[in-house]
Amino acid sequence: MKPKVVKSVATMAGGTALAQAITILFTPIITRLFPPEAYGALGTFSSLITILVPLVALSYPMAIVLSRDDSEAVSLTQLSGLIALLFAAVTLFLALMFEGELLDYMGMENFTGLPYLFAFAVLFSGLAQVFRSWLLREKDFSSLARMEVINSLFNNVSKSALGFFFPLAAALIGIYAFGQAVQTLLYTLGLKARRGLAALGTFDALANASVVARKFSDFALYRAPQGFINAISQSLPILVLGFAFDQAVVGYYALAKSILSAPLTLVGKSVSDVFYPRLAEAVAEREDVSRLLIRSTLILFGIAALPFGVVFFYGPELFSFVFGTQWHNAGVFAGWISIWLLFGFINRPSVSAIAPLGIQKFLLGYEVLSIVAKALALAFGILVLKDETISVALFSCAGAIVNLYLVLHVIRKARSIKEANQS
Repeated sequence: MKPKVVKSVATMAGGTALAQAITILFTPIITRLFPPEAYGALGTFSSLITILVPLVALSYPMAIVLSRDDSEAVSLTQLSGLIALLFAAVTLFLALMFEGELLDYMGMENFTGLPYLFAFAVLFSGLAQVFRSWLLREKDFSSLARMEVINSLFNNVSKSALGFFFPLAAALIGIYAFGQAVQTLLYTLGLKARRGLAALGTFDALANASVVARKFSDFALYRAPQGFINAISQSLPILVLGFAFDQAVVGYYALAKSILSAPLTLVGKSVSDVFYPRLAEAVAEREDVSRLLIRSTLILFGIAALPFGVVFFYGPELFSFVFGTQWHNAGVFAGWISIWLLFGFINRPSVSAIAPLGIQKFLLGYEVLSIVAKALALAFGILVLKDETISVALFSCAGAIVNLYLVLHVIRKARSIKEANQS
């Protein structure tokens, strides 16, 4: 790995580490203020937003990083912002139309503001993608690192403060929704992100929107559906456990998943942000991408094996001690989730290589395979064995297997491209 890449990874990882450390320090306080049912409602709300995120701007913000032409990137920015606005408007209309069903599903029959918060979070999740992509395009990793820390402070301080007075699911959901707006604001305040903000506001290159929409149509046709299916696959337990059991079970799963995602986010997200433009450059210059992927994957496995192994063997005891005895079952879930997230952690370089390698069509097919495998495993545990722990265990093992398949396939594809270039 080149020194510049290592420095960039270290910068992103440092900021994310501090942000995650803040979250971990506040979580034992928050879990003692809010009951599992409130965490379950927040988990359901955030999962629904996460599922819609890839569709909000049809994944066009990802193309901003890849484009080598500044005016083209400006047009992509404007296109992404316009799509996000339209998508949020449609989301609000549908949320109001099915408000009763949404409130029943969330177990919050009296929370009449939920549809508006839902559309609000959708809109700003889309705009955040746009401005984050400008920062990545400019390789302003230090600004991204600072913003991670500030956003983490806002969310955790807000939860702790409101928890003393309003330990309700509505408080957690409101903070989550406004957190999306705060994150977007932070991105726009980045010095190099202002270029993207100006481009979005002037609309001087909007005439080229249809041109760039067609040129980068594979993001809308393949990457957006892939991300949508992947998000459903990731959130599947949260979406169905509440139906099969209760919101407390959803809360256990949501806490376990969020805590275990912290180390994954700590390095994995930073690696993805740095490797995405790096791999695009490597493919363009016909470097040996397969060697880069193998090396980075093995490094990530070495980093993650020990902490995830500890959680697998001692999850219930750790969660009971740190978060309170009422979260013992979350520790049981965490042991099994750790297997799935370990392999989800090491696949980050391979996922980052998919767009530069031009195999996004494969990724869409892979996501269909992944969600089918995990859905069948989860359904067997719920419908046949009727046990929440076994259901989570089967789901997690299925997720680990399909993640390993993705890593092996992408490395093999990178190697075949290298051989084709040499012939």
